Amino acid sequence: MGHTVTIIFRFTSSPTHRSGNTLDLIITRTSDGVLHGHPSVDAMLSDHCSLLFKVQIRKPPPLLKKVSYRKVKDIDFDDFRKDVAESRLITETHSDLSELVQCYNESLTAVLDYHAPIVTRDVPVRSRQPWYNDNIRTEKQARRRLERKWKRDRSHVNEEMLRHQKNKVNHVIDSTRSQFYSQKIEECGTDQKKTFGIIKGLFMVKLNIQNMHHCLS
Repeated sequence: MGHTVTIIFRFTSSPTHRSGNTLDLIITRTSDGVLHGHPSVDAMLSDHCSLLFKVQIRKPPPLLKKVSYRKVKDIDFDDFRKDVAESRLITETHSDLSELVQCYNESLTAVLDYHAPIVTRDVPVRSRQPWYNDNIRTEKQARRRLERKWKRDRSHVNEEMLRHQKNKVNHVIDSTRSQFYSQKIEECGTDQKKTFGIIKGLFMVKLNIQNMHHCLS
């Protein structure tokens, strides 16, 4: 026995394409009830507008890990050197090597804890792609700066600069990822097992090795 599913097409009150047409919409089922209100049109940073809408679902909690660090850059090194000079490491003498090492560790740790105590906080765990490099990070940081600048004044000049930087970031990511996997596949040589492993990771599917071997041969 089949089930009847009612589909709702959520349209906007404004065009979503530069040519003046409404090409973008949101499709939901009445049984879901996840949308709240009607979608609205945001800035047109490409030939299509982005659609804004509220979703009545809870965001899953992020996976967190604890990170401990010291704010070494905030240390006043004049005071730091003064406290080291007045510590037991300098004012006391030790004839035993073990006592001297223990005094060294305890004295410097105490001074460091005073000037730059250990700070522990929770940070979200993000998976790092193997092809992600400093060049991509730099371009994405430039994109975020331009986005903040555009949000402040909404000028056409900053909008065009942001659009150009968005396209540049996408191009850098695509080319870097392509070069990375091309090199990995080339390094596999005649080892088909490694080649299939890379392809499986790319497409997230189970591969039939016999069929792949037949196609490649």
